[in-house]
Amino acid sequence: MRVELARLLLAQPDLLLLDEPTNHLDLASLDWLEGFLGDYPGAWLVVSHDRYFLNRMVTSVAELGPSGVLLFPGNYDDYLEARDELEARLAAEQVAIARRVSELQSFIDRFGAKATKARQAQSRAKQLARLERAASSALESGPPPRRARRLKLELPAPPRSGET
Repeated sequence: MRVELARLLLAQPDLLLLDEPTNHLDLASLDWLEGFLGDYPGAWLVVSHDRYFLNRMVTSVAELGPSGVLLFPGNYDDYLEARDELEARLAAEQVAIARRVSELQSFIDRFGAKATKARQAQSRAKQLARLERAASSALESGPPPRRARRLKLELPAPPRSGET
């Protein structure tokens, strides 16, 4: 398998698509692969669960989610940090929008029927409608949900197969 990988890499295509390239490699082969990819003149895209490899080799991380692809510059650790910052910022924005919606609705409820404040209440109602439309479109086109649900799978113990 290592020889086949080396043969494919040495053909030097313009784009390498690598799926778990570090699987079944010993340290010497892994060092060679890292050196090769570091000097590779073309582009390469890697899918890997090997976080150490990703931290050493990648310059950006693409996250594929329900709303599309988000690109984060840096290695895997940088991606985790940027993703946490993005989630915190989005949560703060949601809280601010909810607070503003509450304030506008409260004003409309209090002063909507008063003749002296009717014009202001109508103006606030328009602001509220625009804010709700903007918030709903931001949710639809924004980044993927915070965290995907984890699968909980319980398999029963298999029956005893015999003596051998």
